[in-house]
Amino acid sequence: MAAPGQNGGLANAIMGSILQTGLAILLGTPAGLLTGIYLAEYGTNSVLARTVRFVSDMLLSAPSILIGLFIYMVLVAPLGHFSGYAGSLALAILAMPIVVRTTEDMLYLVPVAMREAGIALGAPKWRVILFICLRAARGGILTGVLLAVARVAGETAPLLFTSLGNSEWSVDMNRPMASLPVAIYQYAGSAYQDWMQQAWTGCGKSTLLRVLNRMYDLYPGQKATGEVIFDGQNILAAGVDLNVLRSRIGMVFQKPTPFPMSIYDNIAFGIRLHERVSRSEMDGRVEDALRRVALWSEVQDRLSSSATAMSGGQQQRLCIARTIAVRPEVILLDEPTSALDPVSTARIEELLDELKTEFTIAIVTHNMQQAARCADQVAFFYMGKLIEVDSTARMFTTPREQQTQDYITGRFG
Repeated sequence: MAAPGQNGGLANAIMGSILQTGLAILLGTPAGLLTGIYLAEYGTNSVLARTVRFVSDMLLSAPSILIGLFIYMVLVAPLGHFSGYAGSLALAILAMPIVVRTTEDMLYLVPVAMREAGIALGAPKWRVILFICLRAARGGILTGVLLAVARVAGETAPLLFTSLGNSEWSVDMNRPMASLPVAIYQYAGSAYQDWMQQAWTGCGKSTLLRVLNRMYDLYPGQKATGEVIFDGQNILAAGVDLNVLRSRIGMVFQKPTPFPMSIYDNIAFGIRLHERVSRSEMDGRVEDALRRVALWSEVQDRLSSSATAMSGGQQQRLCIARTIAVRPEVILLDEPTSALDPVSTARIEELLDELKTEFTIAIVTHNMQQAARCADQVAFFYMGKLIEVDSTARMFTTPREQQTQDYITGRFG
């Protein structure tokens, strides 16, 4: 097996997952569709229909590892080898009952009058089902198929007993085959630190940002070592007033977090924590914060309304307004647009461009285009290490480090 960080990668696992999941859906969907049609249109309450329905419901709730063990006993062990075909069959068995249940339920929702109208024209029952009932129910049935894909695409346990995994590139379904869930499972439990970091790659960036205002102190067992110097003071040292620190270094999170109170009280909440101001001054501070995020004209007539009733983009701008109302020196943003639509994202980026003249802003983002649009300075981190820091123009045109160049040009990541 290749040493970590050398000839490894996840391309084989991604391709293996696509092949095995694809074949599973190709096998499970027709079988589930036909079974659902039988139960809804022909079997009704016959003994066979009740038995099939019982077995389908049992498969819906059966632990996936049992399906993997079953395929191992009936296919893998007799043939003497693991294979992508065995993995696909296990996944197909998991997908099929979802399609069965969805198809049956959706066909029950088709009005009886619609069936009768087709039959009244002289059409045989199978034609009515095929051309009328299935067409009427196709939206719900398609949703069931997508649910089946979602169910099987992340399964690990059945594949450990059927396709096993493969560290090499292979599209031969008759051999052991890699898959993304198994690869992540293996990486996460590996003795190699590099592999574990690849498995948990989504955790490090937000954790780094939370060091800068010591949000990690909220969670027992978490600690940071070294120094973070802010205005000549090591903020990681004992004795630092964390409430004051966080008022000076504000933070906006990945998903909008409006408090369950009015729009006005959301903005006023932080101000009241640190200052005593008159009602008129508070009104001015609230209005100023909302104007800065271009929200005042949208909410000035409903300041007493609940903030949770706002749209996602409005909520995130409200959170930024709530942060700047406290008048921090630094604002930390943890992927602030990842949960927003493109229009809301553009408005947030325009807002950041205006705010960076007044505040120091540190933003974590996976989006290289966003970094290029918003940042003056860019830092590139990989596997928990700082690779390079430079101006945005130089970072995206002539980076010093080959690793940075490879990432920007899409050779990995």
